Amino acid sequence: MILNFVQAAFAAVSLLSVHQIAPKVPDDAPVKVAQPLPKKAPLVFESGDSCFTFGWYYRPEFFYGKNLYMLCDCNPTDRVVQPGKHTFDTTIAYQYGNASHGFPIFEFKSVLRSRFTWGVAESPAVTGGTPIKFLDTVIADHAHSISLGLPIIRELWMDMSLNELFHFDSSTKHRFRLGFFPFSLGRGITLGEAYATTPDLLGYQISNAIQQFAPGFKIGGEIVPCSKLLYDVYVEIVDNRSDSFNNTNLNIRGQEYGHRFNQARGFGIMNYIVAGRLRGYPFNEPGKMAVIEPYFLFDNEREQKIEVLGDAASKLGTFGIAIEAEGGNFEVGLDAAMNVGHQSVYGLDRNIIQLEARKGVVTEVNSQVIAIADNPATGDIAGKKAVYTPDNQKFVDTSAQAAAQNGQAISANLRNSKA
Repeated sequence: MILNFVQAAFAAVSLLSVHQIAPKVPDDAPVKVAQPLPKKAPLVFESGDSCFTFGWYYRPEFFYGKNLYMLCDCNPTDRVVQPGKHTFDTTIAYQYGNASHGFPIFEFKSVLRSRFTWGVAESPAVTGGTPIKFLDTVIADHAHSISLGLPIIRELWMDMSLNELFHFDSSTKHRFRLGFFPFSLGRGITLGEAYATTPDLLGYQISNAIQQFAPGFKIGGEIVPCSKLLYDVYVEIVDNRSDSFNNTNLNIRGQEYGHRFNQARGFGIMNYIVAGRLRGYPFNEPGKMAVIEPYFLFDNEREQKIEVLGDAASKLGTFGIAIEAEGGNFEVGLDAAMNVGHQSVYGLDRNIIQLEARKGVVTEVNSQVIAIADNPATGDIAGKKAVYTPDNQKFVDTSAQAAAQNGQAISANLRNSKA
């Protein structure tokens, strides 16, 4: 209340001062209409064919949320607060060829981002989970946070004219782009610009929440001169598990049928996207525009996870069309798409080695192998999970892997569970 009173008093004094010093304006003087402030432009340096552009963006935020999930006052813990958070982007761009060619024959752009929630050490980045193995038991994933406010590469790409690169004359222009850059099909329902995005709180800007654009390359240009009909062919690398010998030889397929003794991941495990589109402009003039965009997408993901990593793979195809039109105060948009494809799910032996407390002692056991009777030699208890011992494992490791073996005997004192 005191702060509000002070602000009101200050406003009143300021208003009084303005009335006291303002000169009297004649009644017949023309009325001056206030002009909107011009939008702040980036810093530009030009020299011949070279053009450098520098820009920055800073966004401080304070956030308090109450009843975000329960939507009622019944849960006193349904509250969050961020006393401070900032997003700072620095943009450096370069173009070459405008003066001599009338269009840039080479472009480069880099956007570095610093984003930090004050007091939250893991807000800049968190490392990927790495499984921890204790004896023969995989316990859980382990990750670390990066507490330093390090900048990240949000956007980094180069773009060049293929006409100039290969020295061919054509009435149509063609270009090649490579790096981290935004690309979407239609309105983004099939393929959007987001990549490696972490969910944010309510009220965030979708475009601002994208921490990094996907790596890929694009070939595009004109089919009909003067940009009446354009095309783009785009390839994106979503995930690559064949980049090192450690990845290709990582033992992750041991539970898949037929891979008990051949557990390596193998070569060529990649998730990539191939997309293409046409953009036709029946008319494109100030205040009157229409664009028709038919497109397609193919997504090949060879390593998915239903229960364990690598137990499924999928191939997805999408065909769609987007239409945008505007004229005067009227604007309309449409985006429709259809998916085709399939997912392959591999047969899985669900037995894994787990840790279990038995009479206060941590014991390794088979998750899906049951002891039929007590066995003092191995420590097995009738009806309980079989203990992980060399005597038991020689029967488990040589048993058949098939769904028909569920509930069947493995040896005189071991049987499969019904799962």
